Amino acid sequence: MAHDTKETIFDLNIYEVFPRMYGMSGNAFKKISEALPALKELGINTVWLMPVHPVGKKNKKGSYGSPYAIRDFFEIDGSLGTKHDFLEMVKYAHSLGMKVFMDMVMNHCACDAAFACKNPAWLLKDHNNRFARKVEDWSDVYDLNYANHDLVNYMIEVLKYWVREFDIDGYRCDVADLVPIAFWMRARHEISMIKSGFFWLSEGHGDEMYQAFDMTYDYDGFTQFLLYLDGKVSLEYYVKYIEYQNSRIPSNAAKLRFIENHDQQRFAERVEDPVLLKNWTAFFITLRGVPLLYNGQEYRALEKPDIFGTPSPEPPQNSEFRDFVATLLSFRRRSRVMRYGSMSIHIDSKRNTLVIIRRLGKHEVIAGMNFSGRDQEVLFDVDAGASSHVHFFEHISNTPYHLRVSNSKIRILLDSKPIILSRVLYG
Repeated sequence: MAHDTKETIFDLNIYEVFPRMYGMSGNAFKKISEALPALKELGINTVWLMPVHPVGKKNKKGSYGSPYAIRDFFEIDGSLGTKHDFLEMVKYAHSLGMKVFMDMVMNHCACDAAFACKNPAWLLKDHNNRFARKVEDWSDVYDLNYANHDLVNYMIEVLKYWVREFDIDGYRCDVADLVPIAFWMRARHEISMIKSGFFWLSEGHGDEMYQAFDMTYDYDGFTQFLLYLDGKVSLEYYVKYIEYQNSRIPSNAAKLRFIENHDQQRFAERVEDPVLLKNWTAFFITLRGVPLLYNGQEYRALEKPDIFGTPSPEPPQNSEFRDFVATLLSFRRRSRVMRYGSMSIHIDSKRNTLVIIRRLGKHEVIAGMNFSGRDQEVLFDVDAGASSHVHFFEHISNTPYHLRVSNSKIRILLDSKPIILSRVLYG
């Protein structure tokens, strides 16, 4: 684990922004600024912007090109705005108490990146001495050669530049596991001398990433989740994997929890039932880790934006679902238990229900999810002392729950909606 990772990593509620969705006429950063108050109201305190640099045209994909095929790491794509616009957006986010993460692509560059064309030794080559890439499908990029010390120094300067000049709060590092871990460790050290408390998010998910990163993607768990949705493994199998994952990582190691991002299908398209969608959304936000929402997810957006083109802004589609997500995120933001508490998961395979219990000191949160499509009763142990009843507050409906204790157990009726109960244990 990175030696200076702090527990405050769990305070983040992250929103992934696709800047092109906010306009391609030089006004994207201004439009993003206009959206920030609504995101704060949603419960978001951190925005991560997908790459904002000029994109390559040689071998480009789609009508505009991938934001991950970067032509110049020190510049801003003029169709999104200017550096001044970008800086003003960051300042405004900070004035709202929000953090800004940039997407950093250190593994590769566009095929027509000027800095690489001038320094061919900075690019990876194959056995025929041709510029190459580790992933053949990425035909619009060439991989960088981290055996070259000049290239390493150049990319370190890139990372330092955006922190020093624009006061960025964190980096989401694309395919970080394809870049040597020694590079990331050096980068972390040098950035720490510019700005303390800087956050590092790795798209990679291997445990070795924690040597340099505060947080990694939950792609290992998400892969098991997709297998469950496809009927290839049971719900119990998936939950056991999450428990295994939780048991083997350090207590201050965070996983980025998501059900969609720019690389994945919209979850509202994958799971069309709005009831199931609410239950799975509650599940992922309640899990130990850091929740991520992708641009429009809070409105139950169905269409996956084309990251190789110039997508039109997607109008709000479902304010009721947005309010539901806001309730979950706002409670997580207020609740230390939801952020820092221990986690146990209880599954009833016959009834197709899940209960997540988070505890911190004398505080307890119990989240119940029902995936069966009909009312179900769940029974589980509870610490009630000598009392015949336990008293909770339910945070989605804003109602008190008073439950009878029988043989140290309580029964909770789960209808189609998830529930989030909290209480303080006395005695």
